[in-house]
Amino acid sequence: MAKSNYISIIDFGSSKITVLVGEKLKDNVFNILGSGEIEYDGFYQGKFIEPNKLKSSVYSAIALAEDSSGISIEEIHVGVPGEFTSLKCAEGSIAIPAKAKIKDEDVNKLINRLNTFKDIDEYKYICCSPIYFTLDDNVKVINPVGRTSQKLGGIFSYFLANKNFVLPIDNLFAGTGRRILSYIPSVLAEALFLFEPKVRDQYAILMDVGYLTTNIMLVRGEGLLHLKSYSLGGAHITTDLFQILEINNFKDAELLKRRIDLNLQPEDNDTYDLRKQGEIKSFNMKFCNRIVTARLGDFVKILEKAFSECQYDFPEDIVIYLTGNGISHIRGAKEYLSEKLGVEVKLVLPPVPQLNKPQFSSSIGVLNYAVKKEIKKANILDKIMSIFNGGNKND
Repeated sequence: MAKSNYISIIDFGSSKITVLVGEKLKDNVFNILGSGEIEYDGFYQGKFIEPNKLKSSVYSAIALAEDSSGISIEEIHVGVPGEFTSLKCAEGSIAIPAKAKIKDEDVNKLINRLNTFKDIDEYKYICCSPIYFTLDDNVKVINPVGRTSQKLGGIFSYFLANKNFVLPIDNLFAGTGRRILSYIPSVLAEALFLFEPKVRDQYAILMDVGYLTTNIMLVRGEGLLHLKSYSLGGAHITTDLFQILEINNFKDAELLKRRIDLNLQPEDNDTYDLRKQGEIKSFNMKFCNRIVTARLGDFVKILEKAFSECQYDFPEDIVIYLTGNGISHIRGAKEYLSEKLGVEVKLVLPPVPQLNKPQFSSSIGVLNYAVKKEIKKANILDKIMSIFNGGNKND
């Protein structure tokens, strides 16, 4: 890896900021050296709700991670939330002279030629990821380097971060002695981490429902073909219960939401019971379930809207994968979505022992992406040193 054997990331959810210090070992096993998690006001419709409080929240999350790991964080990768991310896809090709073997330089030439997105005023270009490459006779491959062809083509995902996110984060770290190593699109990072290549090669829809926001993406190959973000999350269901049932405490409404089971066929007098300080509060089960399914109908609508706007074809029997902590814990939610959408809906979790919960999909995905990024950087450095040392990097 780089200068040290640990990687630090900060990931911004719509209700929590998470800092992880860790390293990837093998077989998707992560050694988390430390973590810090702080609740904050989050963001909504592409803006931080309380920007003046953001600094203290970020510093607190970093301090917790440093205390738990015993490591002073000097460098960090920043996950960019989907609501602050713009996806641009481009397709094209270049000629390869004399049907030679394709080199890294050829790949970079193609990616740079198609990248017309660096000068968009409101956005900062952060990375590119291939959907796939094409060779002669339109043969599709993931890695063309070393293959012989007269043509190199492909389709690519270009990711840009809204400066409403980048500038405040840049300012937070300026003068602190900590350096931002990169901005990472969290939607891409979690998609690459949650799905094996064979799943991505056949297309997948990922729906990450958070507290205040939902990201919907069409995943293919090593990138995304479509991305839509909506200001709709699990908190909207909690708010519905809180307001319609006239619950005195918002936390009680959240507890009630976590008791909801849409798989049940309740009788008229069945209730969800909350016990608090020796007192039992009862809520009609049928009525509560109707409140929840009414709001889940909005998630059905945004899914339908997102893919009515997608310019790329995908299989009609495609599976929709659900993650995030917004509605994943509601029993029967994925079954309800599946019934209304007419396709299979599955829950997808991070394949990491003890961290295989939907709320960790984004942060672990960003950490995984950052680790691979540092490994790639170290391998490039090794090659350069090998050249300067006459092929022996140990000299």
